[in-house]
Amino acid sequence: TGQSACSVCVPGKFFRASDWTCAACASGTYSNTSGATFCWPCVAGFSSDSNSSACYSCTPGKYSQLGFDACRLCEAGSFGVEFNATTCSPCSAGNFSAALGASSPETCVSCPQGFFSSAGSSFCSACAIGKFSTQVGAAYCMNCAAGKTSAGGSTTCTACAVGKYSTGVGGDCSLCGIGKYTTVTGSTSSSQCNTCPVGTYSLAGSSTCISCVEGKVVADSKTGCVDCNVLAKDVVWKKPGEDCSWRCADSSFMWVRDQYFVQCVPCPGNALRPDGETCVCPDTAPYLRVYVKADPIYLVPQPVSVQCVAVELGIPQPVGQTPPNNPARWCCSTSNVNCSSSRCSDCWVPYNDPPDLPVC
Repeated sequence: TGQSACSVCVPGKFFRASDWTCAACASGTYSNTSGATFCWPCVAGFSSDSNSSACYSCTPGKYSQLGFDACRLCEAGSFGVEFNATTCSPCSAGNFSAALGASSPETCVSCPQGFFSSAGSSFCSACAIGKFSTQVGAAYCMNCAAGKTSAGGSTTCTACAVGKYSTGVGGDCSLCGIGKYTTVTGSTSSSQCNTCPVGTYSLAGSSTCISCVEGKVVADSKTGCVDCNVLAKDVVWKKPGEDCSWRCADSSFMWVRDQYFVQCVPCPGNALRPDGETCVCPDTAPYLRVYVKADPIYLVPQPVSVQCVAVELGIPQPVGQTPPNNPARWCCSTSNVNCSSSRCSDCWVPYNDPPDLPVC
């Protein structure tokens, strides 16, 4: 009827109904008969090129599985010694191979000392800090013993430095905490970190403690010193660096003006027992008198002289030693109603003061 004759698809091709043509079998498939309407997949261990009528075996160093479009190279860390392989064999633990398509177990090389690998590795890993390996072809690294550590990739361990310790679970040596120290190497526990003595401090990982100087005390953070909040000047520290307790020098006593001002004042030359706390006057002059004058800026009393005198409280007496042309003031006179102390040490006798500056 004018139509041409139908053609039969040859092996390696199949009839594709969508366009009524003979199409080539794809890679990894085949047809071995004429007039095929589909292509068969190559079984595992075999593969094919496109337009194939048969599958070929995967050679050593290659493998395939059902549906693969080609034999694939064995990955790094593995090898294949057989034809028609469906998988590759991994290098054993402690060995590695960076080669692709290896066909011999001899391709796998042992890891050197200080390194290790797991099965199927393409490289060796360095032993971590605090671990080591002395074996060639090690599958794992061992922890350093307590009191020791190591750098990465080590074959031996070294003792922890002073100020550090290790419990032997791997990792680097730990620092002794703030306010602690060690003076020996190879400490195996935090309990071997000594506490710094009172009045000293240390940073983490220290081998010694640092003392605070006079007038300072260890801060709450234990990482340094802070100034003592003492109002007096020229004091003697009872426990230098340990706390802020203080006294006046042996030849002086503490004179308290108010809550904002404390001063160490020299004792009179005839005092019997100057001990930095009080001045004990002799029986012939048992009363300690502090002569003061007004500060020219703040108009507050400042001590200028101290005497042991025989004047009893409440008995008016001229103070003496007043500057020329200035009238004498009276210590604890009847007009000084605020005087209530048993001694004249609380009676301030001002020099060059404004008229309204109180006497007591």
